Amino acid sequence: MTEGAFFLKKPSTSQDARQFSKLYRTIGLSSLLGVGITAVLLLLFALAMSSVDLPHGAVFPMAAVAAVAGCAGAGFVSGYAVRKGGLLLGLACGCVIFLLTLFCELTFLDGEVGKQALYKLAICCFSGMTGGVFGVNCKRKVR
Repeated sequence: MTEGAFFLKKPSTSQDARQFSKLYRTIGLSSLLGVGITAVLLLLFALAMSSVDLPHGAVFPMAAVAAVAGCAGAGFVSGYAVRKGGLLLGLACGCVIFLLTLFCELTFLDGEVGKQALYKLAICCFSGMTGGVFGVNCKRKVR
């Protein structure tokens, strides 16, 4: 009675379970690194805006540059670590970083998210995928 289309099949070996946990751990750690890169760049841009009189319209492009760098870095690291599936790994890292950004915006802006959220989603996903492709195709040093 437990066999059928309605029941999920458990992984047949512990090898499959280890690969899934390694993949999730890689995506999580890469996304954490990407968030760190984004935070450092945002701090540097905030320092630049406080020391130099920049127009208010420069805020979104600077935030976009920081998001691109963070998502591309996360995708690169995950693609470099796994060595296959760079598009999907980069997409996963970009989506995780976007969801964390969206959560912070919803928390601090009292639920007001505009059309710029769609732009940020596209920026995070595409830059993460680009970084993942570069990470997979990057040559390793032979020792």
